[in-house]
Amino acid sequence: MVKRFLQTLVVLFLLAGTTAVQAQDKKKTKIPKDKEKYAEEKAKEKKEKQKEVREELKERHRELQSKETKKRMKRSKRRSERMKKGKRKVPFWKRWFRRH
Repeated sequence: MVKRFLQTLVVLFLLAGTTAVQAQDKKKTKIPKDKEKYAEEKAKEKKEKQKEVREELKERHRELQSKETKKRMKRSKRRSERMKKGKRKVPFWKRWFRRH
């Protein structure tokens, strides 16, 4: 009988302890829509500013190059853009039916 009483008492203490711990959890506060909108605008402005700075750095880098290097960079850029689009310099049918 005493053993049964102690088991019940232990179970009750465990259950009471878990509710006390749950009562201490902090509730999440909701951010007002104005603050959220302001934060989004700030992030967008920051992104745009970074993009502008990156473009300025690229332009500065181009200005520092010699004429030959600028030409080489331009050719390389055109080739890479063509490869991105999937276009090749020589069409496949010309490569297939070449006279060797």
